[in-house]
Amino acid sequence: MMDLILFAAALFFTIWYFDRKRMEQGFLFYRRPLLAPRGTFGSAPNPKNIIQGYKWIDYRDLKIKFKHDKNTNTVYLDNFRFFDHFVEKSKIPEGVKNKIEKETVISLDANKLTQGVCIFGATGTGKSEMYYSLITQNWYMRALIHDIKQDFIKFFYKKNRDIIYNGGLDERSHIWDFMSESPHIQQAFFTNLLSSMLGEKKDYFSQAAQKRFTDTTKAIVSIYKDESTEKKWMLFLTAIKDLIASMSSGESKSDGDVSKTMDQILEIFELSAYFIIKGKRKTFVIEDFFKRDSQAKLYLSNIEAYKPALTPIFTGFIAAFTMVHASLDSYAAKKGDYTFYLLDEYLGFLNYLDKDTVDRIHLRLRSYGCCPISGLQKLPEKQELKDTILSSNYLLMYFGGSGKDVVDSLSDKLGKTEYWYEEENLSVDHKKNKNRSYSKQQKSMTLFSNDMMHGLGESYSHISFFPLLTTIYRGYTPQIPLKQIAEDIVATNIDEFYKLKYKDFTVREVSSFEEIFETQKKLSKIEEYKLWKKFQKTAENKKPSDDDLAKFKKENKLEEVDLELLFKKYILDKQILDNKMKLFSLNERVELNGKWQKIQGDPEQELKFIEEHNLFGALPGFFDFKTNSGEIDFDAENWE
Repeated sequence: MMDLILFAAALFFTIWYFDRKRMEQGFLFYRRPLLAPRGTFGSAPNPKNIIQGYKWIDYRDLKIKFKHDKNTNTVYLDNFRFFDHFVEKSKIPEGVKNKIEKETVISLDANKLTQGVCIFGATGTGKSEMYYSLITQNWYMRALIHDIKQDFIKFFYKKNRDIIYNGGLDERSHIWDFMSESPHIQQAFFTNLLSSMLGEKKDYFSQAAQKRFTDTTKAIVSIYKDESTEKKWMLFLTAIKDLIASMSSGESKSDGDVSKTMDQILEIFELSAYFIIKGKRKTFVIEDFFKRDSQAKLYLSNIEAYKPALTPIFTGFIAAFTMVHASLDSYAAKKGDYTFYLLDEYLGFLNYLDKDTVDRIHLRLRSYGCCPISGLQKLPEKQELKDTILSSNYLLMYFGGSGKDVVDSLSDKLGKTEYWYEEENLSVDHKKNKNRSYSKQQKSMTLFSNDMMHGLGESYSHISFFPLLTTIYRGYTPQIPLKQIAEDIVATNIDEFYKLKYKDFTVREVSSFEEIFETQKKLSKIEEYKLWKKFQKTAENKKPSDDDLAKFKKENKLEEVDLELLFKKYILDKQILDNKMKLFSLNERVELNGKWQKIQGDPEQELKFIEEHNLFGALPGFFDFKTNSGEIDFDAENWE
């Protein structure tokens, strides 16, 4: 009986021993990862004999390299994960797998985050959970957050601690009082704002046109520095509106481009001024925000309906924010005073930020405690910006749905892993004897494949890659149970603003449904002239008031017509009159006046006379016969 037991035990041990590991074409597979040679057991299979190149870091090395230190400001990043195909092929027991994944926790010294983290991935693949995890941990003093769906506001906004900025579109929002910022801060704001608005046109953008906007602000701030915030905003808005009007009517194409695009975001400025002056909304300057701690948050709330206007403003604001940050304590990082820059959808800013701002975010503000965590779905097209993203960040994280360019960039970064293994060759001779020989095979492989990326989104996992540490593994950030503590948007009622803005707006009145679809026909020359004569009677003895003009437009169904443009050729032009006076002698003018008086009251004859003698813009001054002393030397109207 004992012999049978010993035999069974020996058989079990033999099966276990020979089944505990396998080698397939140089790759190691172990049922019990603890028995694998140190440095070989990562998220996916590694070759045993690597000549050069990357490998999946061993989970045991991860524990040592990124262990949590209670004595330092440590940030939880994620947990280690195996790829499913590796688990299946290695036949790792489920309990063993779960234990390893639960206990292998990756934590970072908060100071490492000053070197930057870039997170790639599409919506709904787990990026938000990573953001939430970082926000909920107590490692930073304050945070600048680009909130495109207002989810961060919904879960984290606290009224007496945080600031929402979006030009006043949210009732809880503050207005950024950039009129109270330093001139160089204002210049950074306008430079980057205009760059974002003009997009691809910015290469042709006149520096002079840009300077006109910044100079306008500088002038108001310096000349009216002792005025109230409300007064400075009224002056600024008036000056900008006048500047846009003058640029749009100018001959410079560059000025015209700027004025047209500036018009897009003018309404946000108008709303800001309105809420400061009429709504008594709270204001802030950037330096005051940096005085806040206790994890105060400044939300750039990019409301979808206003995104085309808000994105350029936020681009300018980020540039201004970094300028202020650069003027503060350069030893902040050593003191643990970290400012968390959560820049989701970063590409919308990155393409238009000037080089100085990009360098500040990713390089120059590290000692100041700037911790940039940026989110992108694809890489920028410009090689310089692409290099900045891929080379200047401490950590690159790849979630599911990343663009092909992103996946290719990771493959390029990892390169080829070269390895060797011994291949067994079995042969049988003529006597049916089996002969074994071994040959050394050298191969190369790509550590990361597209198939691996495609599976990440379904499991909400990701690839964590530390380029400078040559460390790569598959990670997972557990979902954090969050409770909604605030409304995502408390929309401001802006009806009164629009009533004020469009108080002079009129619309053509119709008496029937059919009239709605009637287009105003183009006036004939005689119809146009008759209207001019009618308009002259309105302005016969006095300058017509706004009410007079509105009444005239309404009576003649000209609500949508610019009267000055319509009657431009009939209005007296001094330059035209002077030229006509030089062409005709006094006697010729007297003779023409006689003919003119005879046809008065007949619009068709009058128009024919004006066309024949080309007197557009010269009447009635052409028939003014006053002497230099102001006396009339003859009776023009009764001349025959």
